Amino acid sequence: MNFGDAWAGMMGAMTKESVFELLDYFHSQGGNFIDRANNYQNEQSESWIGDWLASRPGIRDQMVIATKYTTAFSTYKGHDGIIQSNTAGNGSKSLHTKKQREDLKKSGEGGRNMGGPSEKHLKLTDKLGEIANKKKIAITSVALAYVMHKAPYVFPIVGGRKIEHLKGNVEALGLELSDEDMSDIDNAAPFNVGFPMNFLGGPKGAKGPGDVWLTNMAGHFDYVESGKPIRPFQGRYEERGNPFAPKE
Repeated sequence: MNFGDAWAGMMGAMTKESVFELLDYFHSQGGNFIDRANNYQNEQSESWIGDWLASRPGIRDQMVIATKYTTAFSTYKGHDGIIQSNTAGNGSKSLHTKKQREDLKKSGEGGRNMGGPSEKHLKLTDKLGEIANKKKIAITSVALAYVMHKAPYVFPIVGGRKIEHLKGNVEALGLELSDEDMSDIDNAAPFNVGFPMNFLGGPKGAKGPGDVWLTNMAGHFDYVESGKPIRPFQGRYEERGNPFAPKE
């Protein structure tokens, strides 16, 4: 969604050169999945990704390119002579603490401008920022690690406009959050699990048959525990250079 400058007013802008640099770094770190939509940046995004693939011989078969189509992607062209039935997807979320938002305004760089966060989200991002400062790591790294600590088979789709953003995403793969960290984040903005989970297991819901009070009233039952989240990789991520950079 960030790749382009057609939506600069609400997303910030990237030049084609900076998009290529970001994708080169992504590929050099082992990244191979790109999530797109045909309306992103008024079609610029997919076009530039295609140009990047075409300019990197042999790379296309290494990459998985996903796309979406749920809203009319060519409305920016107007309606005269165009049947607006082709569609595209759209969605975004931005994590910034209060200080980061103030710094963005001062720098004049700007970030995504698609509606401000709620008070609940501000409390959550402030807690993420607190943990990030304690661990001396990017706030987005903490957010991604939190999601991956919650359940097995969670594969977050990340986005960014700078290589340092992508480095923070990679950093999250090796970040271990303690039970206390997870509890602090959960309590910063409590989530209502809703009925019937809160009825069966209380405010935090039932994570397994052993949490269901109605079942426990009847006696003890053995059951297979749910799958555990994949633990962070504790090895070393090697910093690899850009294979497409000009040779000196």
